[in-house]
Amino acid sequence: MKNLTKILALSGIVTTIMLTGCGNNKSASEVVGTHVPSNTYSAMSCADLKVEYSALEKSVVKSANAVDTKKNSQDNKDMAAALLFFPALAFTDENTEEVSRHAEIKGKYEAIKNVFINKCIK
Repeated sequence: MKNLTKILALSGIVTTIMLTGCGNNKSASEVVGTHVPSNTYSAMSCADLKVEYSALEKSVVKSANAVDTKKNSQDNKDMAAALLFFPALAFTDENTEEVSRHAEIKGKYEAIKNVFINKCIK
């Protein structure tokens, strides 16, 4: 009985370690925007900057939701795979595509925000 308890405890510890090491899914709050030079938007008028800023703001929220939705979905699949059929973890997907898209949009958003603040708010 003691051996069974030790085996179960050890397998629990190993599973926990493996699950924390698996999956490189990121949440939207962990994504850093890619650098976009501010001079890309410096020739735009304040009205155009405001329109572009509003559009990018909506895109940032949308892409953040996509990143988090995919992350949650993949985390659930990872957990199910670990509990039901461990080798299936090798075939689970990550949210890298959504993360890179979100980083790009976030970078543009930050660049246009900086130009808008420096150019239009005084």
